[in-house]
Amino acid sequence: MIKPIITLGLLLIGPLAAAQDCVEASWRKEACPNLVYRATPQEPLKKMVCICTSDFDYLNNYRNVNSFAAQNLLSKELQRLGSIHQLEPTTLRKLLGLPISH
Repeated sequence: MIKPIITLGLLLIGPLAAAQDCVEASWRKEACPNLVYRATPQEPLKKMVCICTSDFDYLNNYRNVNSFAAQNLLSKELQRLGSIHQLEPTTLRKLLGLPISH
């Protein structure tokens, strides 16, 4: 009886333990109110990443703006975040639910 409980506990704690890197805004000082866990899409190096989605709501402002300047700002921000968290900009777009640029 104890073994199934331990196994269930490991299954529940596993994603939390695996997600060591949280993508959060640099200004965040308190716990994130809207933390989600998502798997990166790369198969050979697939890992769990926690994301404070409310920190990146501002990126959705660029989503519907079809100007070169807005898309360039979004691209630069994703490159900056990617370098901090060691994630490709395309991976960040997927994790944050942003459309993939062509």
